[in-house]
Amino acid sequence: MMRSSFFDKIRAAAERETVVSLIDDRSVTGSQLLHAADCVAAHLTGLGAAPQSRVLAVLPNGLALLVLYVSCLRHRFVVCPVSPDSPQQDIDYIRSVYRPDVTVDPAALEACLREALEETPATPVLPEDVAYDERDIFSVNFTSGTTGRPKGVAHFAEQILANADAFNSQFGCHEDQRMMHVMPMYYMAGLLNTILCPLMTGGAVVVAPALLPRTALSFWRQFIDNGATAFWLSPTMLRMVMKLDRTKDSKTYAAENLRHAFVGTAPMAPALGQEFLDGYGVRPLQSYGLSELLLVSCDDTAAGTFGGVGMTLSGISIHLAEDHELQISTPYLFAGYLDPDSGAIDFADRQKPFDSGDLAEIDAHSRLRITGRKKDLVVVGGINVSPAAIEERLQAVAGVTDIAVVGECDDVYGEVPVAFVQLEAGAEEAAVLDMLRAGAQDQLPAASRPARYYMVEKMPTGPTGKVQKRLLKRPDVS
Repeated sequence: MMRSSFFDKIRAAAERETVVSLIDDRSVTGSQLLHAADCVAAHLTGLGAAPQSRVLAVLPNGLALLVLYVSCLRHRFVVCPVSPDSPQQDIDYIRSVYRPDVTVDPAALEACLREALEETPATPVLPEDVAYDERDIFSVNFTSGTTGRPKGVAHFAEQILANADAFNSQFGCHEDQRMMHVMPMYYMAGLLNTILCPLMTGGAVVVAPALLPRTALSFWRQFIDNGATAFWLSPTMLRMVMKLDRTKDSKTYAAENLRHAFVGTAPMAPALGQEFLDGYGVRPLQSYGLSELLLVSCDDTAAGTFGGVGMTLSGISIHLAEDHELQISTPYLFAGYLDPDSGAIDFADRQKPFDSGDLAEIDAHSRLRITGRKKDLVVVGGINVSPAAIEERLQAVAGVTDIAVVGECDDVYGEVPVAFVQLEAGAEEAAVLDMLRAGAQDQLPAASRPARYYMVEKMPTGPTGKVQKRLLKRPDVS
């Protein structure tokens, strides 16, 4: 069982620092982590939880949520994390669909954790040996996507750890890895990528405050002071830690100690990847995954250019449909979606390839490149236009912080691409507009050139900085 291997790794780090929480100002060894997880499990059991009971956790990033994850994984509970910053109507909806057996009280969990960490991990709180079942569900994460109500995505415990193990094996992640964690923990990238992956190696997790402009100023100082060797950032986050870098020795430290600079959750502009490589001496590696499939592939240092997402993980096979939609067969497939009416899991068909909704290309070396979203295509007079391809070309224009392309109704062509643009501070709008139009003229086919450009003060973004295109508002035009 993968869970047995996972906890063997943590036991092997019994006296080593396994979790450092800068949020809680606390570090925890492997033995302390397991003891705390067992104490939390005993607390949940006292509230009526049993194996495969559903636990709802409306908790912020921090040590308490991380320990709760380990506790649920170790003792076969199902955990559903929800951001406390979510609108109350979303929390109420998730509760109505998930139908928890136990809802975590944040104050009681914190008290349980404090008491556990003050004790010496000696006598086990609960039996050491747990009878795992390969069909055990571990997590239900609600993902909003781009439209509609949040959708509950359930994952098997064994598959999620097998996915972490396959990723670690393919990219040489070992027990000396120290992962800097700044992702939202209720988000799959904040659970799988930046908690389970490093712990699966026997490595350590450094939990830092959520990455915002004010916290990004201290990112590199914290990275260096805590001996971090890896990070996983969204493209927006990567741009932020570069633009707001005020740490004198950051580039030297990165060149010597940053072994893995992973970037995910949204496409990374090639110009951004090259800028980081030129400045910090480390190639950022673009990962690709889906909420339903976990990690699928990742770029590698041998790739000649930026823009691809590398080769698939072991055991995953891919195929392109006639319209170039990427179809994926993977042993790490999710269990299924929660039925919003009954709360039961509608189990996925594991014999059929999963239609990703992404358009892709596969090169002669089996490296994958995502070219856009099937549903995002703008059909201009019968010609399919990819917003992602337009964004990739125009993102590099000087003075542009971010750009998002969507379709807009047109009387002649039916639909045309339009671009929403966020400027860098101090950039002159007229000059940037001229460069955008010139770049589109030189680099894009006629149908792909944005018909209009709309300036926005700030892009509407999700928890990792991914632009929420459904929230973009066209300005009033007189």
